[in-house]
Amino acid sequence: ALSGMAGKEVLLTVMSPSMMPTKRGESGGKTPSTPKVFSSMNNKLSKSARRRLKKKKLQLDSKSVPSTPVGLIAETKKTYNSQVMERLYKSRTVRTLRVQCVSRMEEEEMRERDWERNCYLTVHKESKGAVGYIHVIEMEKKGFADFYRRYSVECEREAIILDLRANAGGYCSNLLLDALSRRPEGASFPRHGRPTSYPCYLPGSSQVVIVLINEETSSDGEIMAAVLRQRKIATIVGSRTWGGVLCTADSVELVDGTCIGLPTEGFYMRNTKWGLENYGVAPDVDVPFPPAKEDSVNTPGLPLQPDNDPQLQTAIQTALKKISERKQESLTGQNSWRHLLRTAKQTRRRTLLKRKS
Repeated sequence: ALSGMAGKEVLLTVMSPSMMPTKRGESGGKTPSTPKVFSSMNNKLSKSARRRLKKKKLQLDSKSVPSTPVGLIAETKKTYNSQVMERLYKSRTVRTLRVQCVSRMEEEEMRERDWERNCYLTVHKESKGAVGYIHVIEMEKKGFADFYRRYSVECEREAIILDLRANAGGYCSNLLLDALSRRPEGASFPRHGRPTSYPCYLPGSSQVVIVLINEETSSDGEIMAAVLRQRKIATIVGSRTWGGVLCTADSVELVDGTCIGLPTEGFYMRNTKWGLENYGVAPDVDVPFPPAKEDSVNTPGLPLQPDNDPQLQTAIQTALKKISERKQESLTGQNSWRHLLRTAKQTRRRTLLKRKS
């Protein structure tokens, strides 16, 4: 009804879900009879209205007229509707709002933000705050801004889930890769407070990165997932990507207005050679996604509810398992943040003991 009204203001009357009328046949599949409808409306009327209604019923009964004629039902409905609407407005269960219509693209972005927030809260709840969540929908300006807006906060947790599902590609994956490839080379120990790593903003205190992919992940998103696995930085969870890493910049326009895109750049990797094109990235943990749980209308390629998302739930469990494994490895590992802190404290303690002796 609001199609083509983007940018215009309209008035909407909003009713509470509890006051919405029920569908016919919900109570056992039977349609209520006329006397039941009449009696149910009679119970919701005021005392004076019930007295007038009872008086009319007695008059009709004395004339041997059916107890529920059409005229009486219509008059009762009119009185009932006016009193109910007045009561609803007073109780604030019905409100009239002035809203501004948005375009389809703006609506899709709002739905995407709402879905991303639900995933964010689900990951924090399921992992008890140990795992962070970042969703990157593309590898351009919007995706770059979304990543660094979240990364500076989520990197303080034990692990990070990088969601690249439905990533449309772009050109900034190397900038995101620099942040996720950081390893602790040093530490700054302030007089008050906790130590900080150098370089700062490590990808989680345990350096555990889980990447989520699906068949909608394409182009630069596929390249980033492949490079993270090639460097042994991340574990890939989800389903195989679609395999399209060629760049099509030039195009030829035809007489009917259509155009033909021409590939201008290919992509080669050290491990997969030219095999990334037409095959994609296969996950380390394969989790197929049921099509019935996908919201293909509002957000194509993205699941409907994070609570029923098998890929997200598997990523959380994989991250928690990797955290426990990494804590055991940090006792002997040379590149971990915990090993660096422990070595620094032991060296400092030995230096103080030598000075005292």
